[in-house]
Amino acid sequence: MSYDLPELSEKQNEFVKQYIINGFNATEAYKTAYNTTANTATCHVEASRLLKNPKITPWIAHYRKNMQEHIEQEINYTIDDAFNEFEDMKIIALESKDLYGRPNVQAANKAIEMKCKLKGLMQDDAQVNNNVVVQMGEVEVDGVPLELNIGEDIINENKTSENS
Repeated sequence: MSYDLPELSEKQNEFVKQYIINGFNATEAYKTAYNTTANTATCHVEASRLLKNPKITPWIAHYRKNMQEHIEQEINYTIDDAFNEFEDMKIIALESKDLYGRPNVQAANKAIEMKCKLKGLMQDDAQVNNNVVVQMGEVEVDGVPLELNIGEDIINENKTSENS
């Protein structure tokens, strides 16, 4: 693969490599590439000179461009991959059943919530209600119908008895 970039000396090549590795710290790259114990000011001046070298600048631009493209591909891959994994998790959650044959609705809702967050459709402070309502048939005890008023108007009943 030819990029039509100028040829570098061994030390110039090492400088470019160290510059990228050290997070674009030219002074540290110079110290490492040229194996010098010169003071920091001298290394800074020499590094600045190298950054302006017409053989070195295209290499640095080339690496920066490639790094940016790689980072963008990783970000796009990660978002798409995560989105697909959440979809798979939702399907698994709905297909798996507990002892009573009920799907794992809470896990499925969480997968949907995470997909929405990835797409920017849901704020962090939004919540999904994971409650499952199970409706029972009529229950009789000794022939008398049993009423189950779990959670129904408890507040209203308490207010009524307080007002009496």
